[in-house]
Amino acid sequence: MGGNTDRIYDLDAILLELGNFGPFQIKNYFLLTIPIFASALYTISFVFTAANPQYRCYIPECENLTDTTYNTDWLKNAIPFKNDEPKQCSRYENVHTNDSIAFYKVGEEICPASWFEHKEYKCKDGYVFNTKHTSIANDFDILCKDQWKLTLPGTIHNVGQFISMPLTGVVSDKFGRKFALSVGLLASAIFGLARSFSPNYIWYITTEFLDAAIGSAAYASAFILGTEFVNPSKRVLIATIICSAYAIGEAFVGMVALNVLSWRRLLQYLYGPGLILIVYYWIAPESVRWLISKGRHQEVEKIIKSAAKENGVTLSDKALSAMEANAGVSSESLISNHTEYKLKDVLKNIPMLFRVINCSICWITCVFVYYGLSLNSVEIAGNIYLNFIAVSLVEIPGYLASYLCLDRFGRKKSLCSSFFLAGISCISFIFVSKDMLTIKLILFLFGKCAITMSFAVIYVYTAELFPTPLRQTLLGLCSMFGRIGSMIAPQMPLLAKLWEPLPVFSFGVMSCISALLVLFFPETLNIKLPDTIEEAVNIGKKV
Repeated sequence: MGGNTDRIYDLDAILLELGNFGPFQIKNYFLLTIPIFASALYTISFVFTAANPQYRCYIPECENLTDTTYNTDWLKNAIPFKNDEPKQCSRYENVHTNDSIAFYKVGEEICPASWFEHKEYKCKDGYVFNTKHTSIANDFDILCKDQWKLTLPGTIHNVGQFISMPLTGVVSDKFGRKFALSVGLLASAIFGLARSFSPNYIWYITTEFLDAAIGSAAYASAFILGTEFVNPSKRVLIATIICSAYAIGEAFVGMVALNVLSWRRLLQYLYGPGLILIVYYWIAPESVRWLISKGRHQEVEKIIKSAAKENGVTLSDKALSAMEANAGVSSESLISNHTEYKLKDVLKNIPMLFRVINCSICWITCVFVYYGLSLNSVEIAGNIYLNFIAVSLVEIPGYLASYLCLDRFGRKKSLCSSFFLAGISCISFIFVSKDMLTIKLILFLFGKCAITMSFAVIYVYTAELFPTPLRQTLLGLCSMFGRIGSMIAPQMPLLAKLWEPLPVFSFGVMSCISALLVLFFPETLNIKLPDTIEEAVNIGKKV
């Protein structure tokens, strides 16, 4: 009887003895925030490297009469304006001569309206830029043509992430979490640096894809490592810490981009130090849960005893005997008491099928609005770099809010209200005058904070809505559908050409629709996680 008791004395109980925040855990949490921080640099760099700069037509007959600046007093005579900004690719026709300087005398008005007829035609003499910062638009001549080439990198990056999700799972499960982490970090550094030397657009877009398809393994692996060596009661807290490190990384990209003029230099500064992170193959802790699943119990025992020593903890005889008793017990045998299901069993069950569809729509909204607001932050009036930094840092309160609300108000209320607040913020943003820059920025930031909270909550909620045998599969399925949102988000600036507020309006409408859909989910706070389809269907029901 005693042997059986020891045998079921699982890893979570041993972790509880070790403590959640001893020196061993703090050291490893700190180590793992660095790859998370680096992942943010690699994921969001295309916002600036593929940015569409502000520029206008070069007007040779006028620029020769004065210093060339982006916006001058005579500019409205020569170039059509839209929303108080000169159009990028159009100018008015000169009705005098190609050498209008012959009509100019000292003391007269420079380039008066009488020189031009309000008939638009395309630029032909070059461009004047409003910034010294460069992007691929400058180097690859993506100006006034092929504007889709500037939105495509974001979509390509997210297609790479979509492919990376199942690939990372296979590599991580077969070769270990820290192997996948190390390969991801090294691949991102190599392909990021290669991208900085791109001789053409095809090279740039190919390395962007490879960076995401292979390098995205770093974030997923670091996240798993960070949560697998902590007691379940502290996993939400650890996830909050890890996600906050990602937000700080995003803000750091904005800070570097603000101070580095060349997009090539920007990539080199962001990716170059990543080559050093290959050392994580030797210094990162391996997941004890993965080691147990592979039957490598001696390594598990070594890690746990090392953790106990660093934390100044003496493990109980019960814990020590449990490690010996668990030798030879695979992860499969530990879950052998669960009912086995296939994906088609869930899809045949109408309530569960509806739940999967509903959950997938909410994931698409979360990812679509989250990335959409990040990418569109550079479109807000004001300093695009400071706006981006603010929109990144505001994620931290969003993560903290999810941590504080999940166990107080429940999953359903937290997700519904955060979606609704994000939607109302985005829709309200449209009706605020452009002159009220501070209010517009506050609404935008509040929307990003709210959708960040939604993102944090939906991870937890999704895992609790489905039965144990298919929990990981269905979480992965909903998350993969969510990537559709991240593929669409980079294309939203193209919709702004039809109606400028259309992207933010789309974010608002999608958020409000998802807030209503959440009402169809059952509450999962403080419930026993379902092990069968029947239990999942009956969550919250009196049976």
